Amino acid sequence: MKKNKNLRIIVGIILSLVLLTWLIPAGTIDAAGLALDQLNPVGIMGLLSYPLTEGVQYFLIYGIFILAIGGLYGVMNKTGAYKNLLDGIVKAVKGKEIWLVASIAVLMAALSSVTGATVPLLVFVPFLVSVILLMGYDKLVAILATIGALLVGSIGAIYGYSNAVFFKHTLQIENVGAGWPYTLALFVGGLILLVGYIVWYEKNKKPLKKAELDKEDALFTGGRKTKTKVWPLVVVLKLTFLITILATVSWMVVFQVEAFQNAYEWFQEFTIFDFAILNFIIGRVFVFGEWQIGDITALVLIATGVIALVYRMKLADITEGFVDGVKKMAETALIVWLVYTVLIITVYHPFYLTIMKWIVDLSSTFNPALFTLLATIGSFLHVDSLYFGNTTLPLIPTLYEGVNTTHLAIMAQSVFSYVMLLVPTSVLLIFGLTYLDVPYKLWIKFIWKFALALFVLIAIIVSIMTSTFSMLILAVVLIVITCGICKFVCKK
Repeated sequence: MKKNKNLRIIVGIILSLVLLTWLIPAGTIDAAGLALDQLNPVGIMGLLSYPLTEGVQYFLIYGIFILAIGGLYGVMNKTGAYKNLLDGIVKAVKGKEIWLVASIAVLMAALSSVTGATVPLLVFVPFLVSVILLMGYDKLVAILATIGALLVGSIGAIYGYSNAVFFKHTLQIENVGAGWPYTLALFVGGLILLVGYIVWYEKNKKPLKKAELDKEDALFTGGRKTKTKVWPLVVVLKLTFLITILATVSWMVVFQVEAFQNAYEWFQEFTIFDFAILNFIIGRVFVFGEWQIGDITALVLIATGVIALVYRMKLADITEGFVDGVKKMAETALIVWLVYTVLIITVYHPFYLTIMKWIVDLSSTFNPALFTLLATIGSFLHVDSLYFGNTTLPLIPTLYEGVNTTHLAIMAQSVFSYVMLLVPTSVLLIFGLTYLDVPYKLWIKFIWKFALALFVLIAIIVSIMTSTFSMLILAVVLIVITCGICKFVCKK
């Protein structure tokens, strides 16, 4: 481990936000719009209690979800079949590794774009990461091809609820596919840049110190190898994958598909001698399309149990594997849970609204570049797209006249997901970095060129969409500043 560097970063951010609440007045919303209020600082008791009260009540489930993922892979490691599966995949694509990496990136981006279920899809990241590492790629490529692809898919999401449709609904846009040519361009362009960057990086990367990206400490790369059959494990993983997708696509809201709702009602009402036997046996379950992170956590635990039963594992092996996996994921779970403290402070001490007022007051008309600045700060502070959208988007049309809400929604989703590719308050990114023990600084050194190219793509699409040039000017400024910093650093 890197001596908990990522943990120190998150703690440092939390303490910095506490300081800001002592310096920046809280904002408020009144009939005239945004207004300044009094200071609403975080006290010592608030700082200590937030993670243990609201953090436990609302966000601890995310930490439990990650621990469950660790338990699943810990048990799979004990079967021996997981090692056989990984080795079989690597052997089958020998000489064509880049095609598999590209396919993984396309799959993850497509699933993110359609489902919006970026956090539930983390269940499959350790498996995909293991394949990529065993094919000879380093951890940075593994993160970009999985976590990075999820976020690129969110930038160009069309039907994902949390990363596209929600923004439109917040702005009372009924047509969930509104503006699809622009989001499609973002999706395709972003994927081309991502795969192209991986290819370029592999051809031009400099040797890295073993201590920086040591593959020997990579988690869950298969455990022991035996003659155990692979197909039962493949079946369980495929079923888990299928159920995750079916359960997280917003069938009714986005596609108006009633089949799952009808099946759910039949399930609830099915009786034998006036006894709702299925409902009592299975218990509480939501209709496909409305599953939450707790339901996916239960699915992961069920899959773990099924694997243990199918391979007739001894209780001692199950316990050892599960506990080992949980231990390996403990730091990741802790950091992800703490990240939500940033959101709690932002919501309960709304200095963000004051920052929003300062930025909004810079222009009397809607300016895409200024909104990008606002959305960048808002994304960093709110952590979750739903909280960011609820806080920011409804106010913009009331503060400016003639705002195209479809354009605003597309800008919000693209900027939020872009920011989540770069900031340590990104749940997806900090999961990947901590899980694979990659220092945040090293990630920024790796990703900045791709991030700059991706921002230029977003700026071009937004400029075409809004018929303005402020985003292009912002892109040019960022390029000049970034090149200047890089030139200065290189001289050092």
